[in-house]
Amino acid sequence: MIDPPDALRDGLRGRYDLGHRIGSGGMADVYLAHDCRHARPVAVKILRREVGDNVGADRFLREITTAARLQHPNILPVYDSGEVGGFLFFVMPYVEGGSLRERLRTGGPLPWKAALELAREVGDALDFAHVRNVVHRDIKPENILFLAAHAVVADFGIARAIVESGGNHLTLEGTGLGTPEYMSPEQAFGETEIDARSDVYSLACVMYEILQGAPPFTAPSAFAVLLKKSRDSVPALRANADVPPRVEGILRRAIDPDAGKRFATVGEMVAALADTAGAGATAPAVRSRAEVPVVAVLPFANLGGSADDAYLSDGVSEELIHGLSTLRSLRVVARTSSFAFRGEAGDIRAIGRALGAQSIIEGSVRRAGNRLRISVRLVDAETGLERWAERFEREFTDIFAVQDDIARAIVGALQGALATRSVPILASYTADVAAYELFLEGRFHWNRRSEMSLRRAVECLRRALLLDPEFSQARALLALALVTQGVYGAAAPQETMPEARELAERALGTQPDSDDALIARGCLRAVYDWDWAAAERDFRTAIALPHATPASFQWFANVLIPTRRFDEARSQLARARELDPLSPVVALSMGMTWLYERRFADASRTFRELLARHPEFGIAWYFLGQSLVEEGAHGEADAALERAVTLHGDTHEVLAARAVAAARSGAHGRALALRAELDRRSAEQYVSPVLTASVDAALGDNAAAMAALDHARELRATDLVWVGLRPVFDGLRDDPQFAQLLVDTGLHHRHSA
Repeated sequence: MIDPPDALRDGLRGRYDLGHRIGSGGMADVYLAHDCRHARPVAVKILRREVGDNVGADRFLREITTAARLQHPNILPVYDSGEVGGFLFFVMPYVEGGSLRERLRTGGPLPWKAALELAREVGDALDFAHVRNVVHRDIKPENILFLAAHAVVADFGIARAIVESGGNHLTLEGTGLGTPEYMSPEQAFGETEIDARSDVYSLACVMYEILQGAPPFTAPSAFAVLLKKSRDSVPALRANADVPPRVEGILRRAIDPDAGKRFATVGEMVAALADTAGAGATAPAVRSRAEVPVVAVLPFANLGGSADDAYLSDGVSEELIHGLSTLRSLRVVARTSSFAFRGEAGDIRAIGRALGAQSIIEGSVRRAGNRLRISVRLVDAETGLERWAERFEREFTDIFAVQDDIARAIVGALQGALATRSVPILASYTADVAAYELFLEGRFHWNRRSEMSLRRAVECLRRALLLDPEFSQARALLALALVTQGVYGAAAPQETMPEARELAERALGTQPDSDDALIARGCLRAVYDWDWAAAERDFRTAIALPHATPASFQWFANVLIPTRRFDEARSQLARARELDPLSPVVALSMGMTWLYERRFADASRTFRELLARHPEFGIAWYFLGQSLVEEGAHGEADAALERAVTLHGDTHEVLAARAVAAARSGAHGRALALRAELDRRSAEQYVSPVLTASVDAALGDNAAAMAALDHARELRATDLVWVGLRPVFDGLRDDPQFAQLLVDTGLHHRHSA
């Protein structure tokens, strides 16, 4: 089936224009296609008729729908699926990086560091799926693809659909499910209870091939391969100085025919590989369980009956995270990653595997008038057994004492696993309970980061300080909220930055290790003072704190980008990702490094991967639109920016990006109309002159663009620091005024090359 059947081509016409076949396997053929609606290349995978007839459309589409819900950076997303002309199909991104099979075929075995990194990325994907009770069942080099230099796993859902249809026998007949060289024995012989250990087996076989050049068991027929698996021991790896000596034993355990003797999870296997001699430095995101215990605090459920109390349940969870993080003998999963499991009813053991945690803390908060009931339990994530549970009922005025009691009780329950008998240090905050409640509410709104939520955060924190003027934590967070408003363009810099400076300085005077205050001052020193050395000193202090937060590394990276220190920025983001692996903000900043380094294809891929996991993250659509404009994909850029309007609002930044996109595509009339809307808004509220300058530059009016940039310099617009990187201003680079602008912002020497 080199060309698709006419019935299939005709049935998809108008949605997908099918091209030539680019891949083929026992279950399906893959065609390169053009997505007509989104103007992008895609891969359309079509089940072979004999497989599709056996599976049935309803079952197939049900399982593909389950697979489509798996949103993870290392899982290839499913765009679409359906039945047409008697054929079952699903649609995925077209991945130019090829598959692991192609890489092995052309390059041979991989070096140990590359092999371990691949195992980590594939392992992250599998653990994420296992949390949601999805076992892949067909891990092999053909289903591991490379997207933006990262491994992604494809074809979740097909294998399960075949098994559910009773079609497992197709494997031994030469078509359909699985590949004998990588398939676990229990799956090959039709056992009905298949769990994560089957994928452990398959990934270990892939790792063996990566290091050896061939799978551990090969034979002329499928039956002979399966016989070897059940009868023979795993062949020894040939001597290879690059591979740590303990790796062979780890792979032998993972490939044991008895599932009960294997690693229980993929994460455990990958952690064991990373812990082999000399491997620790190669994969910082994988921590050995022997290092320090890891605990995750899931967002407590709000049982108060009012959505307005959500800040309280979130606040209790966050206070536990902050308090437990003060213990050097314990690592606590960052808020963003643990809160990604809000409302999840999955297996605690699977959640622990996904977060790399041995212990999970979960609970609920119920508020009735001034009474507070907090229920908490500590669960062993490896066994699923409850280690400790207690219910606390107090007056709300006892909130500080009850939080301290909870933290101490948890540490007591964990005492056997901790290297010391330290107790958590909960911040003293304030003696005023009403001020503390406003602080929790302010932090809740600051975490949401929209223009409206930032205003509410500032309001709550100001009220907290009116009640307790010495409330240092509220002062530091207010400084950061004001800086965030300025950086996001939600307020004029003169309205936010001077006050933020005073607040941060006062907070640091009483609390020198306040990460919020250090981030706030470091950021304003960069984007408002243009004092890059002082900004770096603040961030170096923040990231050197005993329990540096992911935000410290992420904001530091955003300060490094304007100075063209892209590799250093990515290094800081890697450290942020290690602490907070599921954070969309960290992933967004990684995309920004590619965008401003002008590696637009890498930027687009990164933003797409992020949106596959967080499709409602409006600001990511905004940055994707900008990247697509630079790639010349104008139709898709317009669609991305329209999506940003829907999700993020038609902010000044989005409006300007739409105008630039229109100008770059030749739609000057539309660009001028959008430019006029920016002028109308400027008469009523703050709009950064950098935004109007970008539209003028895109329209070719360099004089107007330079005048707007001069005005931005007078206002100390926070987004002025990005003009040296943005392609839209390339036409101004020979202008002496533009060169002087870079001198004034302290960036001239960075951009003169």
